[in-house]
Amino acid sequence: MRQERLDWCLTHKDWSLKDWKNVIWSDETSVVLNYRRGGYRVWRKADELFTKSVIRERWKGYSEFMFWGCFLYDRKGLCHIWRPETAQEKRLAAEQIAELNEALEPVMREEWELTTGMKRMGLRAKLGRSP
Repeated sequence: MRQERLDWCLTHKDWSLKDWKNVIWSDETSVVLNYRRGGYRVWRKADELFTKSVIRERWKGYSEFMFWGCFLYDRKGLCHIWRPETAQEKRLAAEQIAELNEALEPVMREEWELTTGMKRMGLRAKLGRSP
């Protein structure tokens, strides 16, 4: 991965400002509201043990979602928030994946058997001799 990033940078190092203005940068992140990931560090004196200003409140429920956004050279792009899937949506997605697997498995198995069979026999697709 590190080498791929370096290769990408070296490929694009001579781009002009005009080239970079045509690039859209994007990223996504998982967001959890009313919940803190990781631990807390609290500095307080012994007599401040139950002082409201040093106690962090906790909420019973929390909300989790995915956020995707993008930006261009001179402006912000679109953003999108994905809400969590319902149980019915998860079930439907699982059914659709199962249907795809059922349809594609025979084709992929045939290709896999051909390629692994060639490897077991020590065969490989050989290129012609180059001058």
